[in-house]
Amino acid sequence: MKLNCSITPYTAEDRNRVIRARAYNASAKVVEGFFRQMNQQYFRHIPGWIDDNRMNPKRRELGKPMPPYENGFDEFCKLVFQLLKTYEALPQGGALAGKSPSQAFEGHVKAGWASTLIDDSQFYMAFAKPERRKLEKHAFSLGGRLWTGPELDRCFETTVIVRVPAYHGFNELLVETVQGERIGWATPDCEFLYDDPRGAQTSAARDKNRKQALRKMQRSVPEIDVLGKLIEIGEGAAQIVPNAPAGVISVDLDGGGSHAIVPVRSAKKTRQQLEEKQREMDEARSLLVRAAAAHNQRKYDGTH
Repeated sequence: MKLNCSITPYTAEDRNRVIRARAYNASAKVVEGFFRQMNQQYFRHIPGWIDDNRMNPKRRELGKPMPPYENGFDEFCKLVFQLLKTYEALPQGGALAGKSPSQAFEGHVKAGWASTLIDDSQFYMAFAKPERRKLEKHAFSLGGRLWTGPELDRCFETTVIVRVPAYHGFNELLVETVQGERIGWATPDCEFLYDDPRGAQTSAARDKNRKQALRKMQRSVPEIDVLGKLIEIGEGAAQIVPNAPAGVISVDLDGGGSHAIVPVRSAKKTRQQLEEKQREMDEARSLLVRAAAAHNQRKYDGTH
């Protein structure tokens, strides 16, 4: 897509013209020729270069290992890019016919060639599969990890759709509602130790974010007279008229047999009446105790 070139698919009749490389045939790849040229003509001049053969590396002195590059990784990257610029500026034979890669590229640009670009994240999302996930405490679980984010802190959906890339790893996931509305991006939740102050700070920030979203939702909701609405619903409901009775059951009270006794509920007593009743029972119990004690005393005196 970036080269803006057309691709002609082959049909079943053209299948015999397709050449397939062997399972491992590095030399069949075009990029291998570029690596060979860079190694033989450019990279071999970098201090510390040992070539591709790890079993028989190049040595500056016989019997001694090659000393590593001494100027650091940043300087090494800068040196490699300088050599790549030199490679682009030197003419080459073959398909370039004596032109340098820069001259060939410039010719294509002057002829009207232009690249077609796409944002990397959008390109990856074009090859993502939707997965339904439950949202619990503004987070969801996927791949053995817990995912959350500022947008999810303000989301109060119970189920969301997560766009999971199908062909590459991911450290960020696009989250949508079930209806397809975009919520935002989720990242792996970071766990902190118990005594790490960043844990409390993160929790407080998320709670503040959630409460702000709740206040915003509350302001967006109009005031409703709930009691009035309930009464209005009841008054507007259609009245149900019952059917006429299918029959009436009667009881022959003049026949033989006993009549049923209808239970009568006793009247409830007040607290004062209950206390008075309890006092009378206590006095009666006290009189019985004193009478029993007097009887036992007389019986004891008569025996002595």
